Amino acid sequence: MKLTFLLSVLLLGRTFAQNVVTVAVNAPDLFSTLLELVIAGELDETLRNADDITVFAPTNEAFGKLHQGSINLLRTGPWKKHLQNLLLQHILPVEVPSSAITDGLTATALNEEEIKLT
Repeated sequence: MKLTFLLSVLLLGRTFAQNVVTVAVNAPDLFSTLLELVIAGELDETLRNADDITVFAPTNEAFGKLHQGSINLLRTGPWKKHLQNLLLQHILPVEVPSSAITDGLTATALNEEEIKLT
């Protein structure tokens, strides 16, 4: 799973000169579940217009390891705030090149939680 996240950071951070939503749309084999959740959480326009962010983007493979019922629950209206919080926990408000991401790096995500990368 760690390799999957690192690959996603590389794909979203440097390989494309596009916004996060466009990258996900253009790579449905990798990011269709993430895109569905971003839309369900009503963060698609926010991410489409965001500059200088880093997204730790879970791939479809990573989502496949989670209980499908939990993912389906997050798509429902009453859970939207939880979904938004979960998604924002995977976004840094600054652009961090993949070469700067090291084991133990700490940062504050957009949901204002301190995260530690391992």
